Amino acid sequence: MKIGLSFFFSARSIGVTELAQAIEASGFDALFVPDHTVIPSDPSATYRSHGPMPQVLTELPDPFVMLGIAAAATTTLELGTG
Repeated sequence: MKIGLSFFFSARSIGVTELAQAIEASGFDALFVPDHTVIPSDPSATYRSHGPMPQVLTELPDPFVMLGIAAAATTTLELGTG
């Protein structure tokens, strides 16, 4: 069985290089990052029916940049969006 982790990177989270290397060293097989980086231009817009959009969703970096950094920092970790 393969096991991977999904992580929301932001300006306040651990760095992608550090996390990807730690995940690989711990024996996990994969790292997934969110792929919904397009958000309304008005961050106060309603998020579905749950009220204002959570701040973390306005800070998501481009998934391909995060995965590229993780790929450069690891050797066996599988990468993807989800």
